Amino acid sequence: KIIIEDTLNQPIDEKDDSDFFCGLYVDGTSKLTFEEANPAFHGFYAQSQYNYPVFLFVSLLNDQDEINKIVEKYPRTIVNQIEPLTNAIEYNYWMFNNCFRLINYKHQNILSYQSDGWPIRKGWEQYVLDNDFSFIGAPWDKFAQLISDKYRFPELKIANGGVAFRKLNAMLNCIDFA
Repeated sequence: KIIIEDTLNQPIDEKDDSDFFCGLYVDGTSKLTFEEANPAFHGFYAQSQYNYPVFLFVSLLNDQDEINKIVEKYPRTIVNQIEPLTNAIEYNYWMFNNCFRLINYKHQNILSYQSDGWPIRKGWEQYVLDNDFSFIGAPWDKFAQLISDKYRFPELKIANGGVAFRKLNAMLNCIDFA
């Protein structure tokens, strides 16, 4: 609650638009509300150097009024409606087989965030660029089963997408390999 209050009290300064990075927010639960998503969106915009677009993938069963509130406050939000994702397996499958193919190819640098994790200070863009990451994210606390169209991989301990940087061409190369 304290982090949410601190985040919402950070000013969102006037800044130029840029497509060099983009945000990615995925919620397939059909229960996303403005109140839940607002701190994460606010943190992304308050802590970013530029005004980047955000790809919001949300269940087509979600309350449209709640999504409209997000778009009204954060107008660079690009809403994409998806089928509901009811569990982690469906989410992983959708991410690996659909999500990255749906993002505009001019947006190569993606910061994914969700209601349980978002940027809390400035400088994340420079950190990513200085280290030339293809992917960086917090590790899962359990092993995860990855599923592709072609293979069923063994359980792996890898980084999750709660807050993660992803380079689009690297993600597409992984998908095409699988």
